[in-house]
Amino acid sequence: MKLVCIVLPFVLWGCGSMPSPYLPGRSNADFEKLRERALEDNRKEAERRAEESRALQARRAEMVAASAARQEAQRARIAAEEARGYKHISFEDFFLDYKTMPVGSKRAVKGYYRVFGNLETLAKVPYGDAWDNFPRVVLLTESAPREVRAKLLDFKCRQVFCEVLLLGHTTRCTVTWVSNPLRSDVCLAVDGMW
Repeated sequence: MKLVCIVLPFVLWGCGSMPSPYLPGRSNADFEKLRERALEDNRKEAERRAEESRALQARRAEMVAASAARQEAQRARIAAEEARGYKHISFEDFFLDYKTMPVGSKRAVKGYYRVFGNLETLAKVPYGDAWDNFPRVVLLTESAPREVRAKLLDFKCRQVFCEVLLLGHTTRCTVTWVSNPLRSDVCLAVDGMW
C-alpha cells in the first residue's frame, strides 16, 4: 500500500521523511527543526520586547516619581518663602501693580534676567535691547547675597538671558544713564533666587 500525503499550503508537516515541497532537498523533519528554531527565536524576541517594555515602564514610573518629588519640593519651597513673607506672583501681575505696592513689599517673580551695561532688568520675554518696548522691571542686585550675584554673573545670564525666579522687595530708585538721572522709579531689590 502506498502512502499518499496531501500537503495544503497551511499544513507544513505530517508526511514523515518525504521531501518537503516548500524546501527543496529537505525533508519534513528538517522543516520541523527549522520551524521549532523559528518558534524559539520568536519566543526569545517576545521575551526581549517584554523586558524592554517592563524597563521602559519602570523608567516612566521613576520619571513620574521624580517629577512628583520635584513638584512637592517646589511646593514646600514656595510655602517656606511665603512664610518668610515673599508672595509668589506672575510677572504680569507684578508689572501691573509694582508701582502701587507699598515700598518694602516682598515678592517672588519669575522672568528673564537681562543686563544692558549696568542696567539689570527682569522681563517677561527673553529677547530685546534696552530701547525696545517690552515691559521690564529694574533690578537692584548690589545688596543681594553673594551666591545670588555669582549666579547672575554667570556667562549665560550676562551674554544672552536666563529665566530666573527672584525673591525681592520693592524699593524706590533712580534709573541713571551715564551718571545722569533719567527717572525715579520703583525697583525690585533682589534678596534671593532659584
